[in-house]
Amino acid sequence: MADGCFESGKSLNKLGKHAQAEVDLRTALKIRTDLLGAEHEDTLKVLAELGDACRRQSKNEEAARLLREAYDAYRAAKGAADSNALKVANFLCSSLSAQTKYDEAEALFREVIAACNDKYGASHKNTLVFKQGLGGLFDKQEKLDDAEPLLREALAGRRKLASATADTYAKTDLYASMGSLALVLQKRKGSEALAEAEALYREALTQTRKDIEGKSADVTMGFLVVFGEGILGVDKSDAGLEAAFAKVDTNQSGKIDLDELKAYIQSVYETGTGPPLDDKFIKEMVEKADTNKDGEIDLDEFKAVMRAGPQENKISINLMKNLGALLKHERQLKQEQGLKPDASRTEECEHLYRRCLTADTELYGPTNETTLTTMETLAMVMHSRDKDAEAEEMLRRVLMERRASLGLNNEDTLETALGLATVLRSISQGMQGQGISLAAASKATEAEALLQEALAASRQALGEEHAMSVRIKKHLAWVSGTPVLNMSLRQASLGEVVGNT
Repeated sequence: MADGCFESGKSLNKLGKHAQAEVDLRTALKIRTDLLGAEHEDTLKVLAELGDACRRQSKNEEAARLLREAYDAYRAAKGAADSNALKVANFLCSSLSAQTKYDEAEALFREVIAACNDKYGASHKNTLVFKQGLGGLFDKQEKLDDAEPLLREALAGRRKLASATADTYAKTDLYASMGSLALVLQKRKGSEALAEAEALYREALTQTRKDIEGKSADVTMGFLVVFGEGILGVDKSDAGLEAAFAKVDTNQSGKIDLDELKAYIQSVYETGTGPPLDDKFIKEMVEKADTNKDGEIDLDEFKAVMRAGPQENKISINLMKNLGALLKHERQLKQEQGLKPDASRTEECEHLYRRCLTADTELYGPTNETTLTTMETLAMVMHSRDKDAEAEEMLRRVLMERRASLGLNNEDTLETALGLATVLRSISQGMQGQGISLAAASKATEAEALLQEALAASRQALGEEHAMSVRIKKHLAWVSGTPVLNMSLRQASLGEVVGNT
């Protein structure tokens, strides 16, 4: 029974059904602890998986307790640099960081780095993973002086590893390091730091695109051809992709391994028909989809590779977003300095976010929070380029979805309301300049009403003195006190009176 519960829990966890996984894993843990003891290797496997299931539900206090117990046992048995200990340590650092227990997380990172240095060497991939992680922890705390040297060291090491091998994972790690260092440099805001950050983003994007346009694109198209013709005509809905996944996951483990993918392809395509998918290519398909590097394809990875298409992948999307944010920040700096922003770079910023929105919509769906965040960012870029009509349409869609899923008292929803009110006010000013008083008054009145509603929600959820409430009050004073609104209302009222006489 313990084995069945463990395998079921593991599969559910991989499928994203973390609460159900937790139930089965707790049953398996109790049985194995009673039968084998708390420190038996099979018990520790369940303990670590249960900790991960809790972590993925944001039950970080419980996750940290379970993962700490597993890590201490692995470390005592085989040392901190043991492969099982490293996997658990990575999860544990994540849970500690999520609880803002930064000192404890830092101590664990340093302990593991020292152990990896001794066992593998300073430039080994395992050592670099935890140096990168510690740099990210410092970045999260805005300790940029501590983060930068670690991230530079990780990047230098990963450049060497990537140049010495054709391994896809080495390249993926390299691009991640480029992006992480660039993000820290971007936060420094100095001209030299921003220039270096931009260069890193562009280098990583260029290299990623080469991968996408080359073998990576071919491999992705392999998935689309196999599963499009073999099952459902590339039905990219959740239900369609889950059905496709289940056809291949014959042992119902929640993952597709190399043998299962080979067997499926052989069952669909008779010898001499179908695409030229040899064993090497099928292995590349698994490597392409396997973003968490466990050697198999879980459901989330399968959905991602089926939805990504050959144009972008998650790495290139994140790089484009960060580069877009840098260009956006550059524009703001120039405006603050009274300088005219470079129109071509603002146009590039818009182009980057448009590509990201297309890719996010394909990858996650139109109502996913990641997609909505990208749409909101693009809308504000459009607003900065005086494209308010399109910005208004986008922000209305985002606000509608967030109201429905998060409620108005959520900070993300309130942020969208602020953005929409700003755009409505801008449109009102434009209409006023064209002499369209009634329409201008309507937009301005809507902006004020939206801010009043947002302020009430913010006061109730966050409090009168919360930064969000303060911002809304400032926007409200700005909108309701503008000559545009007052003049439009006066002219509209006058027009109505004249019309009635």
